[in-house]
Amino acid sequence: MKFKLLAPSEYQDRTGERFITNRSGEIEVEHHHRYLFATQFCKGRDVLDITSGEGYGSYLLSQVAKSVIGIDIDPDVVSQAQRAYGSASLVFDVGSCQSIPLVPASVDVVVSFATLEHNDQHSAFLDEVKRVLRPEGLFVLSTPNRQVYSSPGKQNPFQQFELSHQEFETLLSKHFAHKTVGLQKATSGSVIVPAAKCDLVLEVFHRSNELTYELTDVPPKAPYLIGLASDSPLTSIRWGLLDNPDFLYGIQLRLMETEPLLQSEVGRLGKEVTEANQAFEKGTKSNLLNQEHDRLRRELQTERAKTDAALQHIAELELSSQLTLSQLYQIYTSTSWRVTRPIRALKSIVSAGFSTLRTPPNVESRKRSAAAESVKLSISTAAQSDQRPILLLTTHDCSRTGAPVMCLNLARELSKRDDFRLLVVAINGGELSREFAELAPLYVLSEIRDSSPPTATFKAILNDLDVPVWGAICNTILCAELVEALDDVDIPVVSLIHELSTSIDQFGRQLIDKINMHARHVVYGSSYARDQVIQDFGIGTAKIHIVPTGHNVPFFSAQQRDVVRSQVLINADSSSDNVLVVACGTVDHRKGPDVFLQVASAVLRLRPDLPIHFLWIGSAINRAYGSWIAHDVSRLGLQGRVEFMTSRVDADVFISVADIFLLPSREDPYPLVSLTAMASAVPVIAFSGAGGAAEALGEAGIIVPYLDVPEMVAAVIKLAENPLRRKFLGEVGAARFMENNDIRIFTDRIMGLLLQVPAGP
Repeated sequence: MKFKLLAPSEYQDRTGERFITNRSGEIEVEHHHRYLFATQFCKGRDVLDITSGEGYGSYLLSQVAKSVIGIDIDPDVVSQAQRAYGSASLVFDVGSCQSIPLVPASVDVVVSFATLEHNDQHSAFLDEVKRVLRPEGLFVLSTPNRQVYSSPGKQNPFQQFELSHQEFETLLSKHFAHKTVGLQKATSGSVIVPAAKCDLVLEVFHRSNELTYELTDVPPKAPYLIGLASDSPLTSIRWGLLDNPDFLYGIQLRLMETEPLLQSEVGRLGKEVTEANQAFEKGTKSNLLNQEHDRLRRELQTERAKTDAALQHIAELELSSQLTLSQLYQIYTSTSWRVTRPIRALKSIVSAGFSTLRTPPNVESRKRSAAAESVKLSISTAAQSDQRPILLLTTHDCSRTGAPVMCLNLARELSKRDDFRLLVVAINGGELSREFAELAPLYVLSEIRDSSPPTATFKAILNDLDVPVWGAICNTILCAELVEALDDVDIPVVSLIHELSTSIDQFGRQLIDKINMHARHVVYGSSYARDQVIQDFGIGTAKIHIVPTGHNVPFFSAQQRDVVRSQVLINADSSSDNVLVVACGTVDHRKGPDVFLQVASAVLRLRPDLPIHFLWIGSAINRAYGSWIAHDVSRLGLQGRVEFMTSRVDADVFISVADIFLLPSREDPYPLVSLTAMASAVPVIAFSGAGGAAEALGEAGIIVPYLDVPEMVAAVIKLAENPLRRKFLGEVGAARFMENNDIRIFTDRIMGLLLQVPAGP
């Protein structure tokens, strides 16, 4: 059967929100395919097309339907659609989703594409749809999948109410007895397939990087959801493909037409650069000008050195201030401090007259009892004012390192949700304690427990809660004892594992065994991490999931970035196109600062002409090891071109101004710093076989063999010489981050696991 399209109508969309028939590309095949897909359900039936827009879709449906009425809220659009497409079997009228101008039970099929995301009253809309549908009627609709379609920096300003896949399924189930959901994705045309396994056998070969195809049963990263819902059992569905072979050919043709223009522009710019260089050389031949230039340059270097020393002093003062504030905050906000305030006051009074009085043996036991009562009172009071069930989030500490930072980002997202109350438990405190406490009640076990084991204190907290804990997310292998305690009281746990085999060996094999025994779901950030742990520890795979680690990278203005970059390159030649290579991590053997130095030394030796500079951000855990790194910088003569900067709160902005991000780690499960680089459109160079970085990067970075320093050197030089290649890889990385690693997507996936009901005992 053939379906006809009329010539593009004269309607012009002033807002840019609507699809109109004079637009082409992916948006055209996506919109056309939805309506063509819906025609299989409309043959010989009365059909309503709600939010019909320009009317081309209603016209396609009318070619098989008994009758079609198109409803839209804009009178001008309705008038234009009636003039362009109206007929005896196709009419258009003014109406809204919440007030459809039809009598009850008047149509067999309701079609509504790209409507939900513009409407904040979803339940009222679906109630209206059910009102106008006949008892065995069918509702066919589409909406973008928020988890794929939208991400930071990629929001559609006209779509404020997007749903995730799970939210879409839940909405349909709430209003209809039967439903199914499909996925739509543009290819060389468009494909619509079922989202869940069914009788249809589908093979999709997805190219995940240059050297890998992955076999799946659904197209990955499909941005649109197609829903079919009815109160009667659904009939068979013909899923399929819209084939548009001219689509890719048209793109290729436009690229071929554009290439000569680009080559011409490159030639013109090259000529201008040559002429500018010649003019500059002619102007600098004057000896007097050269002497003045040298004098000013020496003065500038002197002032820069003074400024650098002042900035270093300021940074040291800021770091000292931050550490002092953090320590004071941990003391003053701890339960022990609050509980023992009366004891300290009494002690100061007693000490004035009885300086030699000894503390009775039972004082410590009374202090622990007081601490326990304080915890019980504070939690109970909170529960009385907020009866929502509790979601528990645990972390081994609150240090400003990868896993706790990821946990803090997760806490920020969870604290925005209204259907539960977030409670955070940390085994130990740290620099991030204040930020955790601003999001949710924070209990640091090491501050409460006195001499009791942290697990005993944790169990006491659980026993004292007056509001049920419906689930828990436990971060890192070091929370294994807490996972076991939660399972003992039947609280489901999703355990996030950030460690690889070497680290697990150091912490103790029994921890991974406890987690695999007691957690309902065990999550790894990459298949590399999962496969290594399975191979080395022989654990089962039934509970294991791969969920790419999520991250939240703050936005930095161009002004902020310029200031930071000028600080880093303060001694660089400002007339050169400087290239900044950044690495970030604690200065220890695992993170590879020694490899970083080898790469920097070789690059500067092989290409002394390149204006390239190297910066490492991170402090040394072991002072001796850090001293040897400083020793090597000096012996290799790298001062002025290689700098090691201590850990900073604002490390993300330093990564964002890099031209290249170097990851020389020997083992890193899923480093957040490389995700920061990807989100900032900075290309990444990393080792294969060193963790999940290669998997996260895909085609967005350069992966070299494990500890192959010459290959890493070659990759740095290649990118330093080619700004267009850096720009391309950076843009691919940013897009990949938004699709896979945005913290909102990660949170949705983890919550989806927590909500799953176990398949069996």
